[in-house]
Amino acid sequence: MSNPYDSNDETFFVAVGRLALAWGLIDSALAALVKIIHTHFGGQKIERDIPESLSRKIDYLRRSFSRTEALKPIAHMIRPTLTEISKASETRHDIIHGILLSAPEATQSTQMVRFLRRKRSTHKIFSISTPEILVHAEGARNLGTYVVNFVNALGEFLSVQHKVSK
Repeated sequence: MSNPYDSNDETFFVAVGRLALAWGLIDSALAALVKIIHTHFGGQKIERDIPESLSRKIDYLRRSFSRTEALKPIAHMIRPTLTEISKASETRHDIIHGILLSAPEATQSTQMVRFLRRKRSTHKIFSISTPEILVHAEGARNLGTYVVNFVNALGEFLSVQHKVSK
């Protein structure tokens, strides 16, 4: 079976793959943070069940850091990142859930369309290039790494607190 894509297509698809993997890092890191808060900081009082969707995780974390006394002093360290993740998720949705309208080009923009979930059926046509996708992938990776580091620091804090309380 022959490959229906040329090298420009392959470069485009690699960029989309990098974006998808970077968002996997963000989602996993946020899930870990939610789990820590739910387990160790009374998160059940914020929401009975652990949220699964990205928007619900972000909303849960914002509410947790503004309502939980033990988390309020460090809220400033995560709130801006949550806002950046929320903003960046729109571009991620466009690219991951979009449909190609033209063949990908190495450096030129490619037209895509994404159908939006609303009461009235609507869509969004946009242009994006491989280099732009790579920039978004790098930004997502940086956001994910920040959240991972935040989760690790919070875990170390809990570990120290646990040792002190023994």
